[in-house]
Amino acid sequence: MASPETGSTSMTNPPGQLRIDDPSLQRMPGQAQSTLNQLIGETKTGLMGIRPFLHISPETTICRTIELMYDADASGVLIVQANQVLGIVTERDILQRATEQYERISQQRVADIMTPCPTSLKFSDSVQTAIKQIAQFRHIPVVDQSNQPLGILTPYRAFEFVDALLTEVAES
Repeated sequence: MASPETGSTSMTNPPGQLRIDDPSLQRMPGQAQSTLNQLIGETKTGLMGIRPFLHISPETTICRTIELMYDADASGVLIVQANQVLGIVTERDILQRATEQYERISQQRVADIMTPCPTSLKFSDSVQTAIKQIAQFRHIPVVDQSNQPLGILTPYRAFEFVDALLTEVAES
């Protein structure tokens, strides 16, 4: 955990509660902190600006996946079959395997490198739950009640959303 002097956000949470350690929050009046904690606990993940998702079949080659991700400016892709998320592949997954072995891996199937059965969030999960998950996983599928994919939540989107909440609370 970084020191408060760096202005970083801590994700060390007491059980059942999100704690954001940021020097600017320490200057926030108690009521504003309470409002922020309530908003984070009650606001639903679906409002965080989940990114439209790129999805492919598990048989898609890594080379084709790279092309699709590049064309869509996507940092992650869901592996979907029968409207269910089987896995997720991110640019990090590909880069970790590509450094020395691109020719060999480029024709492999993404099913060979995907993260199977990834942790996912429901559209109705709280922002607090989403932030806790983002602290552990960088790209998280967001699914509906039938587990059909709706999008991907990225750290950037989560940060953007929390920043907007902080601004709104500070201005109220």
